[in-house]
Amino acid sequence: MLLVTKDVLQIKGVAERQMKKNKTITALCVSLLALSSSNSLVYAATTSASSASSQTKVATSSQATSSSSTSATSSQSGQAQSSQNASTSSQTVSVSSLSGNIALLNIAESKVSDNNYKIANANDFLNWLAGINSGKLDASHNVYLSNDIDMAGKSFTGIREFKGHFYGGNHKISNLNCSNSSSSSLIDSNSGTFENITFDGLTIKSNDHYLIRSNSGSLTNVSFKNLSLSGTRAYLIDNNSGNINNLNLANVTLNGEAESIIHTNSANLSRVAVDTLKATGYMVDFIETNNGSITDSQFTNMTFTGRQTTFIKVNSSNLQRVGFTNLKLNGTNSEASFIQDNSGALDTVSFDIEIKGRQPRFIGNNDSSLTNIKFNQVDIEGYQASFIQNNGGMVSGSFVGKVEGEDACFINLNNGRYDFDWTDKFVVKDHITNIWELNNFSTYVNNGQVKINAILDNNIDAVYENFTPIAYNNNNPYQGTFDGNGKAIYNFYSNRYGASFIFNNAGTVKHLEISGQVFGEASDFVSHNGKTGLIQDCALILDITGETYDDLFGVTHYGRTANSFENNEGTIKNIFFAGRLTNIRSENDPRNREGTVDHFYYLDQFGVIGGKAIRVSRWRAESGEIATKLASNSTIGWMQVREYWHYDILSSRPGFSGDKGDQTKLMAEKPSLSINDIDRTEKSLRVTKKFDSKILDEYGGVRYELLDKDGHVLGNGWQESPEFTNLAPKTEYQVAVRFNGNGRYLPSDATIVKVKTKGIAPAVELKKDDIKRTNTSLEVTKKYGSEYGGVHYQLKDTQGNVVKDWQKDNKFTGLTPGTEYQLVAQYVGNDDYVASKEVIVNVKTTKEAETPELSSADVKRGDTSLKVTKQFDTDKYGQVEYELTDSHGNVIKGWQANSEFTGLTPDTEYTISVRYKGNDEYLESDKASVTVKTKKTAEPQVSVDNIYGSSDSFTIKDNPDTSYGNVSYEITDNQGKPIKNGQKQANGDFSGLDLEDGVIYQVHVSYDGNDDYASTEKVIKIMKAPTVTIASKNANSLKVADLADTDKYGQAEYALSPSGLTANATSSTIDGLDSTTSYTVYAKRAGKGDYPPSAIGQVTTKTGNANYVVHIPAVMKTNDQASYVSTDVDSFNLGTHDSLSLSIINSVKDGKVTLTRQNDPARKTAQTRIKLNGRLVNNGDADIKVVDWQNSNCDYTPAISFTDPWNDNPRTPFGDYSGQITFQLTYNKHKEGN
Repeated sequence: MLLVTKDVLQIKGVAERQMKKNKTITALCVSLLALSSSNSLVYAATTSASSASSQTKVATSSQATSSSSTSATSSQSGQAQSSQNASTSSQTVSVSSLSGNIALLNIAESKVSDNNYKIANANDFLNWLAGINSGKLDASHNVYLSNDIDMAGKSFTGIREFKGHFYGGNHKISNLNCSNSSSSSLIDSNSGTFENITFDGLTIKSNDHYLIRSNSGSLTNVSFKNLSLSGTRAYLIDNNSGNINNLNLANVTLNGEAESIIHTNSANLSRVAVDTLKATGYMVDFIETNNGSITDSQFTNMTFTGRQTTFIKVNSSNLQRVGFTNLKLNGTNSEASFIQDNSGALDTVSFDIEIKGRQPRFIGNNDSSLTNIKFNQVDIEGYQASFIQNNGGMVSGSFVGKVEGEDACFINLNNGRYDFDWTDKFVVKDHITNIWELNNFSTYVNNGQVKINAILDNNIDAVYENFTPIAYNNNNPYQGTFDGNGKAIYNFYSNRYGASFIFNNAGTVKHLEISGQVFGEASDFVSHNGKTGLIQDCALILDITGETYDDLFGVTHYGRTANSFENNEGTIKNIFFAGRLTNIRSENDPRNREGTVDHFYYLDQFGVIGGKAIRVSRWRAESGEIATKLASNSTIGWMQVREYWHYDILSSRPGFSGDKGDQTKLMAEKPSLSINDIDRTEKSLRVTKKFDSKILDEYGGVRYELLDKDGHVLGNGWQESPEFTNLAPKTEYQVAVRFNGNGRYLPSDATIVKVKTKGIAPAVELKKDDIKRTNTSLEVTKKYGSEYGGVHYQLKDTQGNVVKDWQKDNKFTGLTPGTEYQLVAQYVGNDDYVASKEVIVNVKTTKEAETPELSSADVKRGDTSLKVTKQFDTDKYGQVEYELTDSHGNVIKGWQANSEFTGLTPDTEYTISVRYKGNDEYLESDKASVTVKTKKTAEPQVSVDNIYGSSDSFTIKDNPDTSYGNVSYEITDNQGKPIKNGQKQANGDFSGLDLEDGVIYQVHVSYDGNDDYASTEKVIKIMKAPTVTIASKNANSLKVADLADTDKYGQAEYALSPSGLTANATSSTIDGLDSTTSYTVYAKRAGKGDYPPSAIGQVTTKTGNANYVVHIPAVMKTNDQASYVSTDVDSFNLGTHDSLSLSIINSVKDGKVTLTRQNDPARKTAQTRIKLNGRLVNNGDADIKVVDWQNSNCDYTPAISFTDPWNDNPRTPFGDYSGQITFQLTYNKHKEGN
């Protein structure tokens, strides 16, 4: 055991020990004391010092320093990257590979979690699907599509469920074919969100295939282009319960047994846009079953063709603010409807729609309200066409278009209400082919559809069925047009009160033949013909009998009145009546005289008292005379037909087809006429066609008639003249032409041509400024359209004499200089317009102006501009114009009034031309030109990285080249206004400035230019330099006080040189320094956002003294393992390049120390061996290195111990032994160059 007493050898830098660079201190510090009583060795410490030059160069730990610096830099870079990612959503960092190119993302973005998937190509997409299916990827993680991808030829297996957010990034997936999938859908169940993605060329082709089978998530701004669905039950979405917003479909094809975009929908569809969709198949729909709303959407160019076609088959929700343009539904001889069964409301929906098929209708069954419906154009056409088949709701809106077909109506069965403005722009036309359809028509009208039009397509056998009169309601008269189309209703029978064909008429009945019987009180053909009612061109072969009563004795009494027309307030025209009237009203009854009766003929054999009617004999009726008269008063041709109903009294009569259609006197052939056969002016129409004389001989002469656009006869009716005059300009008329007939032929049907009189072209708008004048020509420069036939021109002198006659050319040449003329312009007219009035403009040819003079001295040159400074005589010759061309004659700037040209290329040759523009008296002059060169340019070479400053100064240390001109400097605020003491000066040193924190300043450095170079200025935005202070320091580092507000003004940068101020220099601790050495530390703010970088601030300081403490024990005992030579880590501080070593020298050989017995005259000796860190030392003659510290490292404490002398020599006598060892402490300070 060794008894240890401590002595401390402290070396605290130059001041305490006066150490020199590269000097050695040798301490002889241990004496041996023998304690016989303790049987131990004791070391007594003494100290001596000597100096010697170090023979060893100072070692540096550059590798460790470099590694440490790199680590620190990497850490700073990582922090910077993390900060950047936090503010930039588009940054992504791949951290671990999964499969293929799919990578787990770590995106520092507020809306994105750490676990997301990135898809950059087709393989990524396939790997994502595979990863979901295998369970390696989470279906709830978000997906980012970073590129457009093409899936052409790729097969895949769809995923069972997606719950994340698919960010499409406005990219597209092309040519995705779900038919290549081994599963029935791309996604079986989606509860996530698809956003901002386009599917282009998506194909779903097979039985029970879908893009998404069940969607409870969200589709937002998703587009499908070139989409194809085919097969049996192929749908884009089978079952949708999630919100769909901004769904866009373009160029969509559906083809197969049952196809829908959405099979079943129970959620909101908002902002859906469809452009071009074509669906063909057995059952095709946009939505088969809809329980969700459709709002704010537009559907364009959609065609559905199939046996059962609908837009929505079953609808129970709302359509609101939706538009349909060019929607076509074609049932191909089967059902077609917009909605088959509707219980949802339609509100503010507009349509341009066409529905065709067998039983086509807008809605099949309606139990809800249709409000504010606007049909811009509706066309429903086919057998039993209707707007609504069965209505139990409310219908209101506006309608333009038609419903037409056999047995057509507006609403077939109505248990609800409808309230809309049924104008002439909406037509329902019922084609009637049999008695049952005629009965249906009567029912439609009697149920309120009083504006339905009807046309007979066939002769109809009424089979003596008791007919319910049309409009059998005093308060709701018939208002449509019943067109017999020259067909006959025979075996007609009506027996009831008011028995008639039409009970209450306010519309039109025409071109009809009817035969049969009418019985009952107030029985008639038409019971009441209202003021707007028109009965025209009808052959009535009716027996009309008033009500009869039979008494008990068989005596018959005739009851109340019977008439062909009981109460007429309207117009009855061109009627032939042959039938029995029993119990007729007196001709003096005033109700027979209220309306207009024209060409009403009846047969006298039946004893009719006719009021305004004309009685005719049997002979006249059979001769064709009456048929001729009727035809002459109409555009409809009448026939002479065989009579079958009263054949015993009348063999033939006027009519159309008769019961069998037999004609006893033929009607002339119908003439041909087209609009090209009619000459038109603004006030007249003239038929110019010349008919063949042989045809005229065959059918009689030609007659002409003029009607208005509604078919009302104008003037005196048929006339021989083919011309109609005194008409209104730009007005639509109808010109009718027929053969007049002769002894062999009745007059023909009229050929009617719709034609419009011409409008009057407006006067040509022409002003003096529209005419380009030279000394020998006048040219109209204004352009006119062809709407009015184009313009032609004429030139006269001031006396009105023609100088140049009418011409299409807009330029007159060969004129006399300085002479006044009259230029005349007029629209020529065309098929739609007659020529306009003439417009006259007085205009004068000009004289020639002198050419201006121009030299290079008249041009002020800049680097990017040239300006003519000379003043010209504009009062005489007019304003001056300038043009700029390059050295090849190419025009750079066309003629302009501004004498300055800007935006030019420095050091480039240009040619400036000048000319007088001319005025009323003078022509534009020839041009004068001069070639000049723009100046060169040189920007002052100054940089924000070389501007220094303090709290009240800026110093620009760059020295621009003065060969480009004298240099000046100026400091201004951010608006360019000089600040205090910042006025322009010849050097870059500014002091005494009143600078503020957080304020942007401008440094202006300018060249004043010279003959070769233009004056230029460079402006640098800058902020006040930061105040740099040292917060702490030691021998190897300086700690700068951190600059504040870096979030606002940008990161702080610190370095020992201005060039070291870079984006990576963000640490405020500068290490790797030498001790007691002066350094200048530079700092600046890098700038951020609107804030520019700051000027460079600086501070000069000195590093601290080297500081180290070494502990050497004063007394050691043998076998004592706790005896150490150590350092004080807290106080250990060397310069970065300094080193410190501690060695045992001289007194130890082969690791042994010799001890001498005290108080022994013989001076006997013993030996102890040195252990270093528990291991025996065998140093031979060399020094023993105890510690070696470099570059401030102090993580090693040596353990020195000594063996017991008796271990080497058990015969060692007892006594006190002493000895000494010598420690050498060497401090090497870095020396430049070593």
